[in-house]
Amino acid sequence: MDRTTKNITITIAFLSLLAVVACSKKDDNPVAEDPLVEDYDREPMLRNYADNYIIPAYAAYVSEVSGLKTEINTFNSTLSIASLQSLRVKWESTLLVWQDVSFLEFGPAQNISLRSQTNIYPTDTALINANIASGSYNLQLSSNFDAKGFQALDYLINGTGNTDNDIVTYFTNNPNARSYLLDVI
Repeated sequence: MDRTTKNITITIAFLSLLAVVACSKKDDNPVAEDPLVEDYDREPMLRNYADNYIIPAYAAYVSEVSGLKTEINTFNSTLSIASLQSLRVKWESTLLVWQDVSFLEFGPAQNISLRSQTNIYPTDTALINANIASGSYNLQLSSNFDAKGFQALDYLINGTGNTDNDIVTYFTNNPNARSYLLDVI
């Protein structure tokens, strides 16, 4: 090595060592520097989240699902294009409210696999059709998770015909499909 290269190498090594020393922590215990950190009470924050967001969001979701069930019952009893369109509007508003609680996958929601039972994408249309054709199915089985929920409802009210009239005719001619619609909700 020539002298210039050696000086550059020594200078780089010195600067690197200086940077490491300058960036190292002086104390690994930040609580000792800030006594307020250990006194922070999380309970009011968590209570606020629960009382002002989580509980109202789930209450709104339950209300929307109840309204969706009412719309499904109305559709099944009238089987008209108007009731199908009304059902679609209610399905969409319920899905939007679901978005407010879908990320809360802890506690009871985690215990019952709420997300897996409510909004699996993509839905298994072949399984849905097989369930409807047989008229015998258990939607509580994990093997049926992708044959229920919002995506299954979407398929049933939007994908079972090319036109609204075709979809109404599908449900008119298929009482198992009407039953499945109710069972999914």
